[in-house]
Amino acid sequence: MAKNRDWVDYANLAANVVQTAELASINGKMRQMAELQMEKDDREQQAAAVERCEDILREAVFLYTEQLRDVEDIATRNSVEAHIRANYLKGTYERMPQFKASGFRKFEDKERLANVQRNCDRLIRDTAERIKPEQRESCAKCISHLLARDELVQLLSLQERAEALAREKESLPEKEAAKEAALKSIRAEQGQLKRPVAVTICQPVFVLSLGAIGVIVVGITLYLVLASEHDADRFAGNSFGQWVGVVVVLIVIAIASFGVVRSSPYTRKRDEFRKKALAIKAGFIAMRNSLPLREAEIGQTHSIGNKFGTVRAVDSQRLLQEGDALLTRMLGDTVRGLIRGKAAPADQSYDLVLLECPGNGLQVGMAIRASVFPNLAAKDAYTLIKALPCPLLEGVSRERAESARWALETAGAKAEVRPTATASDGMDRYSDINTTK
Repeated sequence: MAKNRDWVDYANLAANVVQTAELASINGKMRQMAELQMEKDDREQQAAAVERCEDILREAVFLYTEQLRDVEDIATRNSVEAHIRANYLKGTYERMPQFKASGFRKFEDKERLANVQRNCDRLIRDTAERIKPEQRESCAKCISHLLARDELVQLLSLQERAEALAREKESLPEKEAAKEAALKSIRAEQGQLKRPVAVTICQPVFVLSLGAIGVIVVGITLYLVLASEHDADRFAGNSFGQWVGVVVVLIVIAIASFGVVRSSPYTRKRDEFRKKALAIKAGFIAMRNSLPLREAEIGQTHSIGNKFGTVRAVDSQRLLQEGDALLTRMLGDTVRGLIRGKAAPADQSYDLVLLECPGNGLQVGMAIRASVFPNLAAKDAYTLIKALPCPLLEGVSRERAESARWALETAGAKAEVRPTATASDGMDRYSDINTTK
């Protein structure tokens, strides 16, 4: 019997081994199918991306074709304008690394792009032959200015921001003095407030009522816990109701005194002064800690200054005005279409404003110290989250402001990114404090 059962066990073991091998084979095939499916999805995504890029390139080829036709129409009437616009058109598509025949897969698309480039080169040669020799130098300057104008505008914006930042750093002691003067004025006005008799009486009444309630509740609790069962029953039957009545009376007195204190004009005016003082401190903290961040951003993106040889914003402004004047003299009203929408700074600065902060703000304070101002003291972070709405970052890039906003909202706060105001001296936040009554 035992011998037969051994054979049965061997048979079951062999069956289990076979099943395990089959399962392993099935799992391997399933993994292969999953890998093939992933590869298929990747190929489909890549094909969709390539198709999308080709659509964008086809649209660009169409736009360049239409612009080239417009230039060809005016070539017989104004060779100078046609020459400048054709060179500018060629310079724009040569700066696009994707604008090449290798960006297309079909021969028709490649041929269409090649025709645009050949027609543009032909138009440049034809118009160059009809331009007067004394006009060629001016045409070359116009073409160079058109192609470099975007970078020049960006450089001008960076230089203006850098000079404004330098002025703010120089005026930091004055702003510190203005802050102290504003706080001193608020403290003086707060000291002139006369406390009403009702508030003077109700404040200690409220504190004493809370203290009495706490003492009674703790005393009753200790008595019920430490006393014997017989004494506890007698206490509950004879005195518990009286003590509850006393507690209720004290609660009513505390609520009434608290209401008198909070609803008095004196308390509202005092809270208003405290809020103003807190806003002044928070504004100065944010401004002082934003300066190093702005300086780092400007330093990182200020590498294009050597290309134009200008150090000051006034020099870049003069260079921009001279180039635009030359374009206007050579092209007339046509220049408006070429530089339209390019007068705005390419790197608009932004502010980050903290609007709401949940609970005690511990997580938000940690987020401010981790993602906004790494070297900020915990006390200053607490000041910032209590002075709402509070501008945290001023005059920084959109990427920097959005990154900080995401960190604050992850911590539960509500923040907003806004474009920087045009004229921000940093002293405006203190200008209306001394005159506020």
